[in-house]
Amino acid sequence: MGINKLIQNIMKSLEGKEQEQDGIVKMSLGNLDSLGIRIVGIDAKLYLYQCLGNEQKMIINLLTMIKKIVGNGLLPLFIFDGKLNENSKESLSYSLRKRLLEKRKKIKSGNRNDLSIMKKVQELKLRNPEISLIDFENELNGLLTEFERTIVSQKRITELYELEDDKVSEKLRSYEKSSWNVNSKHIKICCAILRLLEIPYVFSEAEADPLLANLCKLNIIQAVISEDTDMLAYGTPIVIRDFKFNSDEITVYRTSNLLVNLGLTYEQFVDWCILLGTDYNHCVKNLDSERSFLERLKVEGNIEVIFHDFFEKTGKAIIQCIPYIEIHQIFNQEISEEDITSVTNLLRYSNLEYQVDKMRKKLPYDMIVEQILEDVEVSD
Repeated sequence: MGINKLIQNIMKSLEGKEQEQDGIVKMSLGNLDSLGIRIVGIDAKLYLYQCLGNEQKMIINLLTMIKKIVGNGLLPLFIFDGKLNENSKESLSYSLRKRLLEKRKKIKSGNRNDLSIMKKVQELKLRNPEISLIDFENELNGLLTEFERTIVSQKRITELYELEDDKVSEKLRSYEKSSWNVNSKHIKICCAILRLLEIPYVFSEAEADPLLANLCKLNIIQAVISEDTDMLAYGTPIVIRDFKFNSDEITVYRTSNLLVNLGLTYEQFVDWCILLGTDYNHCVKNLDSERSFLERLKVEGNIEVIFHDFFEKTGKAIIQCIPYIEIHQIFNQEISEEDITSVTNLLRYSNLEYQVDKMRKKLPYDMIVEQILEDVEVSD
């Protein structure tokens, strides 16, 4: 999810200009203090997906992640999504958000179907490694549900038959991971860990992204760790990407510097994101094969001029199909005073030096896993 191919398009636009750009910097996690970064915001649900497995594995993954961040002298603030505001049902932004949630559910459902089909393919190949294509097709059709048979074409059956065993296993792992859902128990486990380690967390009134972006703009936190490119569209001053458990190297995106490198204003950057495709609209096909959207925005100023110019030439009104004004509003939304106050009050009682000292000691993982699972079972 996020902006369609945003990072690839940014890197392509900056090709050959390495000496002029300082908006994207590779550095070590431990060197973030050189940028004045002490508190980092984290979209809790996004990273819970990365930590999922069985419950014990999930707890150990979360502990490893927190230990890595705090061990490098940073205090993490975890922010969980809230719910859609029922009071704003009539607004277009509500319908756009609802459509996004439905889109995510549809993707999850598709992943679960792919997982089920791939398990049956693996079963067939293990049972008879020398099976012919005709027998494979007949036996697979016998294993598939009625719905699965409607989505598996003859061409796909041939492709599945030709897959090597290691590719089948690889796809199984991929489908299995992408079909996982973060549920209420996962969130309870995460909160229990954070309470035990005295790491601050908060539930947003709506989505975590705009709260993270605004907290960073207010310097309440100094950066956001996220792989979601929406964080750049929200205008988050510093976004940390490529955070991995097994590496200290990260990529730091400084949005104001990046906009200078690209030669865009923030409003033009959001226009560019809309043209590339966001979670709220499809990618707009290039309206001018001679010039990229980025070049046109620099010359023509904004998305309205580009759409109007296309209408003048073709009579096609793209502007009516893309709610670009509402998408701009989503990426520019302000957060409530209640959210800001709850976060500032929470951080007031957080002692970074104490956390760093505690996390640098060896954590009794087995004891923590046992205690967390026991606490969650009791609360249920």
